[in-house]
Amino acid sequence: PADPSADSIVTAPMEADVAVQITDQRMNPPTVWQRRLKILSHFFAGQMLVQGLNFLVGFFLMRWMDVASYAQYNVAFAFQSTVAMLVDLGFTASIIALVGHRADEAEVVGRYIRSARYFRTRFFFVILGGATLIYPFAVSQQPWGWQIKLLLYVGIVGGLAADNWLMYSSVLLMRREIKRYYGAQVLAGAWRQAAVAVLYITRALNSWTASWVSAAGS
Repeated sequence: PADPSADSIVTAPMEADVAVQITDQRMNPPTVWQRRLKILSHFFAGQMLVQGLNFLVGFFLMRWMDVASYAQYNVAFAFQSTVAMLVDLGFTASIIALVGHRADEAEVVGRYIRSARYFRTRFFFVILGGATLIYPFAVSQQPWGWQIKLLLYVGIVGGLAADNWLMYSSVLLMRREIKRYYGAQVLAGAWRQAAVAVLYITRALNSWTASWVSAAGS
């Protein structure tokens, strides 16, 4: 039979090491400059990764799509970006300023997010209704066919709906969780790159599939 004391002999040094590390962290907490340096390092690393992935996605879209499809995708992307600015109206950024030093109070943060979602959701449906009326006129002179125009608009609406959840990222910024903030964006960028590559390999990459991938990876 196995000797139970053997397990305790093996695990005891490990538990002791963990206890020593925790004690060292409590006795020697990081200085202000160490915390700032950590935040800055996560910020610069996250920015470089996110911008690099966005560049790669844009570069491969430009290389792998024909001129007509790439033009269609850019028109849809520009229209979506314009409408997204009208939908947000600074709600996401205002949460950080309104919460201020109370970022650790979950009830306060949740109250502001609920209020921002309340107004932003209503703005979303109002502006989406106006965009639905404007979009046909914006693309009326383009000889793309109504099917492509409709599929592009579905991608636009999907991207706008996904953007409506981005206000939760402000919580990570308030809590200075830069690593988690950029980690989600890096994963989304990597997913978009992988999805675009799969579409290209299967010969399914075109303007509206690229638009749908962008919406799903928001």
